[in-house]
Amino acid sequence: MPGWNAQPVYLPSPSAQFRLAALVWDSGALQEAFARSLPQECAALNGPGRTALLLAMHPAVPGRVVVGCLRPPELDAPSAEADEVPVPSAIDLPRDPVLAAIAIRQRLLPARAHALWAARSIALRRAVTMIEIAGDSWDAISDSLCDQDGWPLDPEEYGSRKVVRDLDAWNGVQLYLDHGPTVLATVRQVMTSSDQHLPELRKELRRLEQLDSALDEAAQLRQRWSIVHDFLDEHAPSQPRLRLRATESTAADGWDSACTIAMVGRSLARVAERLAFRVEEASTTAALPRTLTAVQELPGDVLGDVRDGGDGRPIGVAGQTADHCATAGTASTPEAGPTRSWAALSHANQPVHGLASPAAAVLGDPGAAPQRRTR
Repeated sequence: MPGWNAQPVYLPSPSAQFRLAALVWDSGALQEAFARSLPQECAALNGPGRTALLLAMHPAVPGRVVVGCLRPPELDAPSAEADEVPVPSAIDLPRDPVLAAIAIRQRLLPARAHALWAARSIALRRAVTMIEIAGDSWDAISDSLCDQDGWPLDPEEYGSRKVVRDLDAWNGVQLYLDHGPTVLATVRQVMTSSDQHLPELRKELRRLEQLDSALDEAAQLRQRWSIVHDFLDEHAPSQPRLRLRATESTAADGWDSACTIAMVGRSLARVAERLAFRVEEASTTAALPRTLTAVQELPGDVLGDVRDGGDGRPIGVAGQTADHCATAGTASTPEAGPTRSWAALSHANQPVHGLASPAAAVLGDPGAAPQRRTR
């Protein structure tokens, strides 16, 4: 498929198999395949827009191949909230390469785009809720901590409670930062002039203008915190209190951004849900070009081609060994940049060869001075 690369994935140890299984984002046969037998070999498809798919033998039908999704790197690990998120389901892959490409484009990629966009919208709402809870909890106790003129009765206790508020709100801000800028940019990209005049969207769009400055400020604060954190890791690794102070200072500075996100942040989630159909169409088109002239890059029997390279190692789809595939040419897109090699799913003595995916990131091993109470 044009713009994609197919690579063998060799899983020589149970540790590697379990670590890859944790990245499977599927509610169908691919998940079942890993739940039943933990396959020792499969194949990865890496495409534009940081799209990562995985092929494996069907768990119930011998000789049949299924293809499903790997969890996008921008999504958190499974949690209690993940039950709300629709999960794409793997599809059977025809042996004919043209039909296989069509099946991926028409069935799997739209389901992936729908699930990812829904997950982002849910994350935005959850982030706003986290900030609201932090603010409400503070409002519930702040009056009792101050005299009738608004001055703290016990500056130390007042400061420590305010630190808790700031840290809890900052956690929500960081979650919003993980998804908000991407959703906001995508919404503006797919929105049409007619959308801007729809009564149900006009008010929401005006609110979005307030998000830009809040997100920019929060992003700068997080970047500053990251620089300080890296510096302390290098020069003061045995001083965790310094890291904590840096985090508290960043959270305090981010309170204004948190308040803005709490006020208007849900508007972005509502607009995203309203324009979901258009975003999914654009994502699917970007992830798989219309031309099918190069679908021969996806062999009819991918897994058959990766079984043996003559020296006991799996061979790649273009006749390359898995070790070579792990570092061979990469596909790049305007959305995601180069696709990086991902050959470190397990420890050095338990290699996983050939899987290139941005999801590699998943596997990577006191308060301010007393002042008058303010919301």
